Amino acid sequence: MNRVILAKVLFKQGLSLCAKKNDQFKFSMGLIAFHDAVDQVLGAIAEEIHLPGAGGESLIQLFGRLESYDSKKPLLYGVEIGKLNTLRNNIKHKGILPDVKSNAHLPFVIEQFLQDACQKYFNIDFKKVSLADLIKNEKVEKEVLKAEKEIEEGNYKKALEHMGIAMFYAFEEKIVSRDRLKLFIEAGQHSPPSVQNEVNFPKFDYVVDSIELISKGIDIFFYFRFKNLTPKVGQKASTKEIIVKWDRWYGHEGNWTEENCLFCYDFLVDAVLKLQGGEYQGYHLIPYPEMFIDVIEALEEEVSIFSTKEKDKVLLKLPKGEVIEGYVHEKDEEDEWVYVSSSSIPNGVGLVRKSQIKITSKRIPAPHS
Repeated sequence: MNRVILAKVLFKQGLSLCAKKNDQFKFSMGLIAFHDAVDQVLGAIAEEIHLPGAGGESLIQLFGRLESYDSKKPLLYGVEIGKLNTLRNNIKHKGILPDVKSNAHLPFVIEQFLQDACQKYFNIDFKKVSLADLIKNEKVEKEVLKAEKEIEEGNYKKALEHMGIAMFYAFEEKIVSRDRLKLFIEAGQHSPPSVQNEVNFPKFDYVVDSIELISKGIDIFFYFRFKNLTPKVGQKASTKEIIVKWDRWYGHEGNWTEENCLFCYDFLVDAVLKLQGGEYQGYHLIPYPEMFIDVIEALEEEVSIFSTKEKDKVLLKLPKGEVIEGYVHEKDEEDEWVYVSSSSIPNGVGLVRKSQIKITSKRIPAPHS
């Protein structure tokens, strides 16, 4: 399936390049992308049917073997595929560029070939094949699929908004969580925490966050170009509502184009797949909140959780034995007070005496994949 998905990416690149009217260089690059897309699908078919001796063959040789392999599933457009192969070889090996006008029909033909081959051998609709199928995070996948739909319908502003939200869920949401936690820890007993209905936008740490992106193989320059082209995305602390905000400098219709959407889409999906990992590196480091949540149990007859702003103000009273779920944060191991963040607390966070509670870890159920 991965090869078919790669074919879809290459095909979309080809379409974008060939859409440039009377640009012989872009059209040539588009035909090379189409050739590679066809090559990937033929290779996927050979693997699917366990074609003997497959591998290392040219596109035309493999096409010829598959064309006669199953009379019930004939591959169509053999003449056009042969022409595509010739044009590609002329471009790549001889520097001969094709005439755009006389070959303008090829994008349509290639799409029909890919659609027909995938339907026959994999029983899938090539038009619906998406890189989003490889994304593990359901919220990210949902936004990527929405972006794809908006791009297809020409709604480029909406597509860029969905891609911005996808990047937020994939990478930037944890930056917001980090900033909130830092604020809670540093607030102390006399400074108010962040207002809970305030929109929190990620504050990129140019050292910590850049290192993480680079370590994952993500180009920092392209990340910031992506951020220029997509809106700011933030989140309300209390409701987790997503807020989208365009700036005036880059957030205008001059930048809401198909070209920019395709750049952002390609970068986004590549970055998401790198961020979610997949290749084994000899270790697997999992942050505590991704696997566990704290269960906080009252040990005394009535345990009070106080405001971080006003120490005498009680936010929540827990009878002995009652529990809430959230996370406990210690500012100092020597301190008798700990911070507790939980949706059960009215303001989301409070202070409680460490000696009055029992903390146990509860494993979070694995998300549906």
